[in-house]
Amino acid sequence: MAAPNNNFLTLVFFLVVTYIFASIPYGFILVKTIKHEDIRKFGSGNIGATNVARCLGLGWGIFTFLLDFLKGFIPVYWISVWSEGFESQVSSYLPLLTALLCIVAHNHSIFIRFKGGKGVSTSIGVITALSIANSVLRLPLFLAIGMWIAVFLIFRIVAIASLTAALLFFLSCVFLHLKGEFILLSFLIFAFIVFRHRSNIEKLRRKNV
Repeated sequence: MAAPNNNFLTLVFFLVVTYIFASIPYGFILVKTIKHEDIRKFGSGNIGATNVARCLGLGWGIFTFLLDFLKGFIPVYWISVWSEGFESQVSSYLPLLTALLCIVAHNHSIFIRFKGGKGVSTSIGVITALSIANSVLRLPLFLAIGMWIAVFLIFRIVAIASLTAALLFFLSCVFLHLKGEFILLSFLIFAFIVFRHRSNIEKLRRKNV
């Protein structure tokens, strides 16, 4: 029997470590450490930056955003560099797989019984990392960030801003005729964010009924 390929074993190890790394629930840890409370019983019950800001203040919310951003950025950027040793077809898909894994791990953390955040900060992190090697993603990313800021300034509701920005990112990838894998990734990111915001969507719907 042939010995396992070292690159393959390293890749498996990397993906396992990535899931564990991206699973770290920073918002949960910060609120538990500083306020000795379970953030899931506070405000919206989410462990992300917005709820941390409600619980601990804006500064800690921004800090949580940066930590969750890096959960997506670091693994995707690292695999983008390391995967150059693989065949071109394989190396082009590994960063995308890692990006999805980071988002899933953040949304379903192994440390808190597969619960987690809404995936916005980590999604921005993975897209930013991907855009370094794939410049075609930069315009959709900038448009999405600009849309988030504009919608938030108008409505002052993070959920509306996040959903609108995720939709614009997906539509931008479609209308700019990017590669199929980028369109698929943008759609999955949008779908993940919609799914994680379904309680917010229901609250907004009830207000407008």
